[in-house]
Amino acid sequence: MTTTAQGFTAAQGYIEYHTITRAGWRGCCAPYGVCGPFASEGEAVTALELLRTAQRDPSLTVARCGMLATNDTAAELAEDQELARQQLAALVSAQAEQLKQ
Repeated sequence: MTTTAQGFTAAQGYIEYHTITRAGWRGCCAPYGVCGPFASEGEAVTALELLRTAQRDPSLTVARCGMLATNDTAAELAEDQELARQQLAALVSAQAEQLKQ
C-alpha cells in the first residue's frame, strides 16, 4: 500500500477513504454517505463527533470505503474532501448560532 500526495491510501488500482454514514445503510459509501470523504480514519472520527453533537444522531458511524483509482481519483477525492470540511464547518457554525439564541 502507498499513500497518495493527497493522503489517501492506494493499492493496486484502488483508493481507500473514510466517510460518515448511518449504521445499517447499504451502499453507504457512494458517493460519500452523510459526510466525506476523509483521507484518514482520525479525521473521519473527529467529523463524526462533531456531527453527533450537531445532529444528535446516534446511528452515525465511520465507514471505510474505496473506489477504483484513475489518474484523477486522488485529486478528485481531495477536492471533495475540502468540500466536506467546509460543509462540516458550516453545520457546526449553524449549530453554534442556534445555541446562542
